[in-house]
Amino acid sequence: MPLEDFIADHEESCKPGNTDIVATRSSIEVARQIQSERIQRTFFARAFVSSEYSITDSRVGVLQRSTSTWINLSGKERSWQLYVRQIPFCIRLEPGTDGFLQSISGYAKADLPTAAMDLFKSAITLVTDRLVCLHEIPLYIQRIELHLDDAGHKLIEITFSPEAKLSIDHDGGVAIPVFFHSYWSLEREAICSPSSLYRFMCRWRAFESIIRTRR
Repeated sequence: MPLEDFIADHEESCKPGNTDIVATRSSIEVARQIQSERIQRTFFARAFVSSEYSITDSRVGVLQRSTSTWINLSGKERSWQLYVRQIPFCIRLEPGTDGFLQSISGYAKADLPTAAMDLFKSAITLVTDRLVCLHEIPLYIQRIELHLDDAGHKLIEITFSPEAKLSIDHDGGVAIPVFFHSYWSLEREAICSPSSLYRFMCRWRAFESIIRTRR
């Protein structure tokens, strides 16, 4: 299906640095049907990981971005066993065409797609935490795809990038009052960080400083 057909489930969340689900309209309808049935299902999911993180791609660019890491799998899939919330979990480390780790896949059982996504993300977080600490290399989750059925319907979690490009066509300077320095620093950290938790903490810290800044 054309990548341009993927839309955000919540358009109001499409702000630079925010993380949310995109899908085709037909996939959203399938997801809503599954939510109404509330039956335990086994969902297949895949996370595309990278050693270089980018939020500068367009929405279409994020969906088709080819990821690569610094972990050499010698061109072979590797299976890992782990427990997530006391649930046994099996995942596969998958190489790209260059033989290096490109994606991590597995199955998650839940009654809701969002619950399956959360369970799979917990497993991916544990694995990437372990790999980063063990090998001291950066690993980022570029996007996660949750397959709803065998017909190609899926939900994709991405981090939104700026849709507009900045154009500076004149010389100039900028003078920012000293009491705004900490705010702009926090905002820069939030937009540039790949961690949704850290982005939230930066925004919360900025929110806490509003009263003091107004004074």
